[in-house]
Parts: sequence; C-alpha cells; structure tokens
Amino acid sequence: MWFDVSPRKCVPRPKTLYDRKDIGFAIGAFNHYASSNRYFGAVAAIESLVKIGGWGGKIYLITMERKDGEISCFSESYLRNLTGNPNIYVTDKLSTGSSGGGYAKAQMFNIVNEVHNTRKAGPPPTYLIWHDADHLWAQAGCVKSSTLTELPKFGPKSTMFWHPVTFRPNHPNDGRDNHVGTFIAHRYWSKFTLKKWGEMIMETPHEPDYNPLHRAWHSHQDKIKPSTSPENLKDHMW
Repeated sequence: MWFDVSPRKCVPRPKTLYDRKDIGFAIGAFNHYASSNRYFGAVAAIESLVKIGGWGGKIYLITMERKDGEISCFSESYLRNLTGNPNIYVTDKLSTGSSGGGYAKAQMFNIVNEVHNTRKAGPPPTYLIWHDADHLWAQAGCVKSSTLTELPKFGPKSTMFWHPVTFRPNHPNDGRDNHVGTFIAHRYWSKFTLKKWGEMIMETPHEPDYNPLHRAWHSHQDKIKPSTSPENLKDHMW
C-alpha cells in the first residue's frame, strides 16, 4: 500500500466577494449539526460559501435555543473573522423545532426580521435561499457566476421553488420526493406557503418536514403553487 503525497492545487479563492442587498442565505443547524462533533458542518458550509463561493452578503445561521448553562457551539465573531464577511448573523432564539429544522424553514423570514430589528441591520432581504448545514460550495466564485445568475420568477403561479417537486393527489401525508434541503422563498409571494407549512409542522413536529409541506400544499392547492428550482439553484450541485 502506498499514499500519493505529491502536492495538489488548492481550490482557488475569488479575489473579491459578491453581494446583493435583496438576497440572503439561511443555513440551518439542528439536532447533531447544532452540537456534538458535527457542528463543524455548519461552520464549513459558511466558510465555503464565503471563501470559495465568494458570497459577501447576508448569511443567517439559524439554530436552536440554548438550554440553561449550555454553551453555543457557534460564535458570530469567530465566523466573521474566519471568513472576512461582516454580514454573518447567528440566531439561536428558536425554541420550537422539528426533525430537520422544518419549523425554522417555515419561520425563516420572521427570524430574519427579528435579527434586523434587534441589530439595526438595515432592510431585510426580499429573497432567502435556505441550505441545510451539510452543504459545501466547491467552485471558486460560483455564487456570482452560477448560483445567482438568474433568480426564479415568483408570482401567484410560483409561490416557492424547490427540487424535485412531486404532488401525490391521493396521498396528502406522503411528501417524499419533495426535497427542501435547499429552496428559495420570496418575502411576499411565499408568505402564505410558509405560514401553512409551519402550521402543519406544529401538528406533527417530529415528522420529516416534507410531509407537512405536502399536506399544506394538498389543503391549499389554490394558493400554494410550488415550482421546480432552476438548475443553478438545485441541491447537490454546489
């Protein structure tokens, strides 16, 4: 057995960071990603989003409320110093969660609003792009050159975007094949979808978050109109 220890080139880093005031990235860290030795997944996600992906705009790390005496695994100042991005916010005020952090997904605009109100951080973004904490950006400058080249068009017929989108009309409780580890939502057009998703999650908080989402869709087909994410915003291509 032998090991190749010859030098390899590192992933190149973008020389400048890209920012758009109307867009924010929300990273969710829950369950084992919020504590134990897995918390580094969220740290790595944010570091790669900034230092490799080239994003200099707003990032919200959303995690769970700390218990009495419990120390948060995440330091806002550390993440800002690590990446050189001063627009990173850590919020651990969410007292109610669900498997996969689904309730945080449904509440993310409300959570972000609170951050901006309490920190005096200026206007909150119009678009939020959610990513679970197990994602990495591995192409230099890909946020500007790929991810944000074209945002999907929201409206009454497209209230939220994820991939894949699968509707089972005869099985309202079966939301599999609706993957929301990554999705993009709009402050206005997604409001009803997110509200009803959150209500369904609270009825069954320990169920995978795609099932309550599908039930909300099934119950409000006239107002909840999901569309498939464009290629540049699909999961597992970062």
